[in-house]
Parts: sequence; structure tokens; C-alpha cells
Amino acid sequence: MSDWKTNLNKRLIVDNGSWEIRLGSALNEVPNLTYYNLLGIDRKNGNLLCGENLNNYIDEANLIYVKPQVRGVVVDWDHEVHLWEKMLDAQTEFESKQNELQSYSISILHNPCVPDKVRQRMIEVCFEYFGFDAIYPALSQQMSQIHALDKYNKKISDTFQLVIEIGHSATYFVPFFDGQPINYAIKRLDVGGKLLTNHLKEIITCRYIQLKNEIRMVSQIKEDMCFVSQNFQKDIKLRKGSHTKYFILPDYETGKKGFAVDFYDRSSYSDKLTLDKERFTLPEILFNPSDIGLDQCGISQGASSVIKEIHPDIKEYFYENIILCGGSSNFVGLKERLLNEVTQNTPDYLDNKLVHLKDTSSAYQGCQRVTSGDNFEMLAMNRNDYKEYGFEQLNALYFI
Repeated sequence: MSDWKTNLNKRLIVDNGSWEIRLGSALNEVPNLTYYNLLGIDRKNGNLLCGENLNNYIDEANLIYVKPQVRGVVVDWDHEVHLWEKMLDAQTEFESKQNELQSYSISILHNPCVPDKVRQRMIEVCFEYFGFDAIYPALSQQMSQIHALDKYNKKISDTFQLVIEIGHSATYFVPFFDGQPINYAIKRLDVGGKLLTNHLKEIITCRYIQLKNEIRMVSQIKEDMCFVSQNFQKDIKLRKGSHTKYFILPDYETGKKGFAVDFYDRSSYSDKLTLDKERFTLPEILFNPSDIGLDQCGISQGASSVIKEIHPDIKEYFYENIILCGGSSNFVGLKERLLNEVTQNTPDYLDNKLVHLKDTSSAYQGCQRVTSGDNFEMLAMNRNDYKEYGFEQLNALYFI
């Protein structure tokens, strides 16, 4: 039987995000499977739903959501493992093959500054519960950096990069020098897609319709209808109705999902939700979290504060090589606004550049490149190392 050292299909990759989990192998340039990192309990019959079953369940008011991650950290390993089992079985059919995963390796994408106890539990689950032969803990922002260098090798330096990842639970700023993260300058903001979704849910409930548990629908409204203003003070003063757009609510009887439209035709559509200035005041929170009472800087100030921490001889190069990524970075106008605000705070002689990885699986794609490489066997943490050295030594070697 072949193992992961000779068979690329047995080198699995898990992008364990707060909102979505992506799974594939070193042979798959894009993920084979994508599940919400959520489970739903049906109030009517108590069934536990995940994956496609959850995605196809439209009436969210009848669900009790279980979230294995809180603020980007796994706090409920029982339900997280349940999701992994479902996805791994779909990929490898390991439940029908005894000890099948002993011939597999797994690469798990993770964020910096995660508590040691969480890292240790992740390693234990992979080695002791699933029985993998090797693990590669891959820093998510580093994988996005690798993918960006592949995709934009003529636009950005291969020595200096600042990765800004606007994710579901948080925003991370990770500078890289010669391919390695500058640990002391890494910064995290507790502002991300989840905060925006929850805030939009409160706005809709207060001003329009009563919402209970419709987080997937509100997330869709946010993604389909919101944009970043290039001149907030000007846009906020425009007359009411200047930015109106409509969201046609789901039809629970037919199972038809909701969708956004620019024009509302009463004869064609039934229930609707109308948004106007909320479309750009919501993403404004990314730039000014103090607008809703958060004592944190915005993403523009965050980028500048990280670069100021770097050695003065090289810090200016990072303004010229910014990589923007993450699922919550895809608002229309966000890239332009961020680059404009960063440029305003830098000397005129700098050629500020920002590349945007719009694909939400960019970190996965970077990891796929690493995992399929000839030297991957040297990078992975194998079971023998784990037994001999234990978690503490491996933690210092593999994590930041």
C-alpha cells in the first residue's frame, strides 16, 4: 500500500477557517469540499445538520447553531472533529477502511498567536484520534504569501511582503522577510466578517424585520449588497435613496434562496428587504471600529502601525508590497480605499502597491504548492518525532 511520501493524493490539506472548512489533497489545486464551520440542530426533530444538509436547509429560524470556533479559536473539539470526520470520510472513505489514515499526512492551516493548549489539542487529535502518520502546521498568512508570489511575481518583491488577511473572526497583519514572518511585528484586530454580520443583523432587526438566527442569510446580504465608500463624509450626506438596493427574501415553501436585485418589481417578487446607506456604513467599521464603540484601530492604521515596528532600514519596502486577502476583503472598493489611506500616510517617493487575492481559497492554494513539493517530507512533523520529542519542542519549532 502506498503512503503519503510517494502518493500526493494521500497528502491531505485542511483549511480550518472560522466560517468555512476547505479540504483537498496535494493533487487538488482547488478544494474538493467546502463546509460551513457550523452545525445546526433542527428544533423540530433534533437532527444534527452539517455540510450540504445544512446548506440546503433554508429556514434558519428553526435551527440552533453550534459553532466550534469562537474568535478564531477552536473551543468545541467534539463538534469540530465531527465536521472533520464527515469531510475526511467523503474524501478518503476512511470509516470503511480500518487504519486507512495511517498512510496519510495532513496539512492544517492555522493563525498566529493561538494558545498553546489549542495547538496541542490539534496535534493530539490528528495523531491520536485520526491516526495520521504526519502533520504539517501551515501558517495561513504564509500560504497566502506563497500563492501571491506565484500569481503576482512581477508586481511584488520576493523579499518583503505585508499580508493583511481580513477573515471571519479577525484581521491579521503579518510581515514577511525572506519568506519568514517577522514575529514581533504581527498584529491582530478583533474586527472581521462575523462582527459585520452580527452588526447588520442588529440593524435589520431594529429597522426592518425581526431576525432570530438567520446568520447565513445576513452574511449573504452583506456580501451581495455592501460596498466600501471612497468618500464616506460625502456619501453619508447624499439624499435618502441614493444607494438603494433590494434583497428578495427566501421562500420557505418552495425552498428558493434569497438574492439581491437593483430594481424591485412588485409583480415579480414577494417579500423584500431594502437597504440604503447601510450598504456602505457597515464596511466602514473595518476602517473606523470606534464608530460602534470598539477601542481598536482600523485596518489602514493597523497596517501603518505594523510597518513602524519593523527595522527602519527596511520598513519602507513593506509599503510597496502589500498583499490583501481573506473572505471579508472582497467588498467592492475596499482595495482602493485601503491603498489610498495607506498612501496618504507615506512619503511621496514610495511606490505603494497592493495586490488583492480575491479567491477565498488562496491560502489553500499556497498550501497545495508546498504540500506537493519535493521537500515536503522534510517539512512535515511525523509520528516518530511526536513520540520522541513531545509537543513542547515541536511547538517551538513549528508554531509562532
